[in-house]
Amino acid sequence: MMNKLNVLIVATVCLVLSACAHEELSLKASASKSKIHLGESLRIRLAIEGIESDVLKRNGEAKGCGLDNFFADFQDDNNFRTFVSVCPKSLGKNKLGPFKITLMGKELTSNEVIVEVVEQSVEYIHVEMPKEGRVGERINIKITGHSNGSLSTEFKENDVLKINIQSCSSQVSNGKYTIKNEYTATLKRKGIFEINRNVFKKLPAHIRIEPVRIEVK
Repeated sequence: MMNKLNVLIVATVCLVLSACAHEELSLKASASKSKIHLGESLRIRLAIEGIESDVLKRNGEAKGCGLDNFFADFQDDNNFRTFVSVCPKSLGKNKLGPFKITLMGKELTSNEVIVEVVEQSVEYIHVEMPKEGRVGERINIKITGHSNGSLSTEFKENDVLKINIQSCSSQVSNGKYTIKNEYTATLKRKGIFEINRNVFKKLPAHIRIEPVRIEVK
C-alpha cells in the first residue's frame, strides 16, 4: 500500500510540475505583520499563484489516498506556499524583497513588502517577595507586568535562591500581554541580597525591574 502511495505522490508531483511549465505563474509575497519592534522577526509568506490544475484539489479521491495530508503545509487550493523568516535591522519603513524562486527553469520574482520597524518602548515588570527570611525557608515570588510580546522571566542558577516550583501565565488583549509568573524558592544562605535583572536569563534590554532586597538570617 505504501509503495503504491509513493508512486502516486511522485506521479502527482510530476503532473503538477508539467502543468506549471505551461502556466503563467506569479510569486506573491505578504508579511505576517506591517509593524514590528526593532530586533523582532516576522514571517514572509511566498505563494506561487496561477496553477490552474485539478490534480491536487482536495476532492474526495485525494483525501482517500492520503494526498490531502501530504500537501497540507504547501497547498492552498491551486496555489503553493512557503514561509521565510526575516529580521529587519533598520528603524523606519523597510522594503523587503523582491524574493525569487526558480521553478522548472523559470525564475519567478515577487513583489516588495514594506514593514515599519519602531523602537521598543521601555516596559516595567515588578517583583514581589518577602523582605527577610531564614536559610532553608521557602518563600513565594510574584512577577507581574505588561509587555508588547511574550516574556520569559526564568531565573539563572544562583547561590541565593533555589527555585522549586514555577507557574507562568500570560493573557493577551489588543496585542498587549499581561504577565503573571509565580515561583516558590528556598533560601540557600545568609546575607543581604538584591534581586535585579541580572538574576534572570536573557531578559530583553528594554525591560526594567525595580530591584528588591531580601535579608536572609
